[in-house]
Amino acid sequence: MMLLKVRVLPPDAAHKTVSIDYAVDARDIAFADGPDQRKLATLDFVATAWDKDLKLMAHQSDTMNTTLRPESYQLVTTRGLPFHQELDLKPGAYTLRVGVLDRGNQKIGTVDVPLTVQ
Repeated sequence: MMLLKVRVLPPDAAHKTVSIDYAVDARDIAFADGPDQRKLATLDFVATAWDKDLKLMAHQSDTMNTTLRPESYQLVTTRGLPFHQELDLKPGAYTLRVGVLDRGNQKIGTVDVPLTVQ
């Protein structure tokens, strides 16, 4: 299992989409050693939105290939590995399921978030 924090913000006057910000606990990521003391990892981020009838209303999937320099890696170990996604949703009530998969160790973490879009 992977530990992650997720912040979900509904659309507002300045942003027309649902904003999803991740912070993945670095202790759960299988970083590989790269050149120049860099740390390498590949993660898949997925966000889905389901309506009250469990109909899939939106889906977003992205892959992050990260190469971190030592100073960036140090920040990630204390703050988590950040990632951002957006979903375009019409007004309504949804259950958002967001998740991450580390390709290096096959660990998965998911979070369900209730969301109302005005």
